[in-house]
Amino acid sequence: MNRRKLKDNIANNEELSFVFGKTTTQEIIKTTKETKEEILYAEDIVCTFTFIPDGKPVRHYYDPEELQKWALNDIQPNGIRSPLWVRPHPNQPGKYELVAGLRRLKAAAVVKLETVPVKVFDWDDQTAFHAAISEPLTSAATH
Repeated sequence: MNRRKLKDNIANNEELSFVFGKTTTQEIIKTTKETKEEILYAEDIVCTFTFIPDGKPVRHYYDPEELQKWALNDIQPNGIRSPLWVRPHPNQPGKYELVAGLRRLKAAAVVKLETVPVKVFDWDDQTAFHAAISEPLTSAATH
């Protein structure tokens, strides 16, 4: 049995619109392009995923050895080149909830980065969930 890729499961934007309503991937791409990158302390980013029905990130398992190797060979010498997506945490003032970029955040912890590049969005739960699912597609479109 072959594991299908997320982009294969999301064949087109019409399917996302059916699930998420009027927010479109194009609107998320536009918003991410217009939003300025900031630097946050990694400790201020919380991985609660309140916007996802089961509370687990869309992509949540990363092979520990591969993560360690990537963190040491790429993140440590080059830094994080693609900002994490966060939103103000709905229940923890002064904190930010991770929307996309768990692997990058975990790699930052491996190499003990105190700060990470982020883009802060004021997304509701529905839009944050849509963004988390479509982040690989939107990141490719914005780079």
